[in-house]
Amino acid sequence: MSGGELRFSLAERKPGSINTTGSSGNEVQISNLEEFNDAIRNVHNENNQTNWILVGYDGQPDKIKLLSTGTHGINELVNHFDDSEMTYAIVRVVDVIDNIPTNRYVYITFIGDNVKAITKAKYGTNKTSITKLLGHYNVEIIASNKSEVSETEIMGKIQDASGSRNRTAIQKVKNPSDSVNWMLIGYENKEELGLVGTGSGGLQELVSVLNSSANKVLYGIVSTFDKFDEIAQANIKIAQITFVGVSVSPLVKGRLTTHRGTIDELFSPVHVSLFSESPSSDLTDDILASKIQQLKGNRN
Repeated sequence: MSGGELRFSLAERKPGSINTTGSSGNEVQISNLEEFNDAIRNVHNENNQTNWILVGYDGQPDKIKLLSTGTHGINELVNHFDDSEMTYAIVRVVDVIDNIPTNRYVYITFIGDNVKAITKAKYGTNKTSITKLLGHYNVEIIASNKSEVSETEIMGKIQDASGSRNRTAIQKVKNPSDSVNWMLIGYENKEELGLVGTGSGGLQELVSVLNSSANKVLYGIVSTFDKFDEIAQANIKIAQITFVGVSVSPLVKGRLTTHRGTIDELFSPVHVSLFSESPSSDLTDDILASKIQQLKGNRN
């Protein structure tokens, strides 16, 4: 059994969700307004070669300007960060989700190591207004060193947010040629899920993990073969598991309903769904087989 290397954010920003938390901040003026607006349109246009823009202050806290744009991605952008400046960037990257290339946006706030504390306090009050001007993004990174803004770091954040790396484990379970036949994810905090484990021992191996997780909420899928299915290509069946341990508080249980749609979308499609609080009794091979046979009966 393996686990622990993947994460999936339930709080990824959706298109159009560009409002930030906190106060509205002071309004800012844009020195090169026409260039600024053109750059914003270009970086958010997937058909335009511009894939990053960099914005900074123009001598005072309430005035900003477009500093630079580029077409060669993260590695090119990093060269434009200045250790003595506070700057803001939007970079467009490509994340592969279910084998489909998908554009994602990263918002980077770069506060160089040499920026004085008084400058951070003075200029930082305008960040909310600047954020609104930059438009939609999927994840945010706040960095003070160029090493924190590497391509590896940024793509890791994007893949954690979109769940694309978790989908690799899901695809393995759904692949009849792969030995992996179950996987589980669980909460690392209120809004982030991590891979708990995968294995090739079927439902009962999965149950052994659940039996030691009475204070946890776990989600997963398990594959099984329907020996009664006459169509060989269709005899793999996928069951989605929702496990809520008996020691989970009512407050946590109430919060789970807001995540249900996201979890279902992550695992979809599946053939049957099973809910469990006592896995040794309500997650048996016989119960799973019965669920699958009921599904076939409903189709007849």
